Amino acid sequence: MTMRPLPPARAARSRRGANALEFALILPFFLALVAGIMEYGWAFWQRTTLVDIVRYGCRAGSVVSPSEGDPAAVAVQSMKDWAGIIHRGMACDDASGGACTVSAEVRTSTSGVAELTCVATIEQYAPLLGLPIIPQPDGGVSAESIIRLELQP
Repeated sequence: MTMRPLPPARAARSRRGANALEFALILPFFLALVAGIMEYGWAFWQRTTLVDIVRYGCRAGSVVSPSEGDPAAVAVQSMKDWAGIIHRGMACDDASGGACTVSAEVRTSTSGVAELTCVATIEQYAPLLGLPIIPQPDGGVSAESIIRLELQP
């Protein structure tokens, strides 16, 4: 005895329930994947903007003549300004307690060249979705830049 195939309309009706079931089984994994991609992207964006803030601030301080002003003070103010622009109004303080902490100091290297060291730290990582997908970094996220002063004292 041979089996006849189902008519196309009836075959489509019998497959509808299976499609919905497969979708319901796959959806949570797909959403978890998308949420993980978004959360990691957010973490990388925060780290990248922090590096940019330090780079721009350190560069601004490195072009100041020591006779015209303090390169470290210029760098700190520039990092605060860039944090407000790049990181959507994030307030940075000179001391711990704000959303981020910035500092800069002029050092003389072993070769006698003056260098400006700039550091910025985001005290606490703020997750995008609030999911515990990414482990919280201890001590926050920080970036450091060392740049040679263009106009030596």
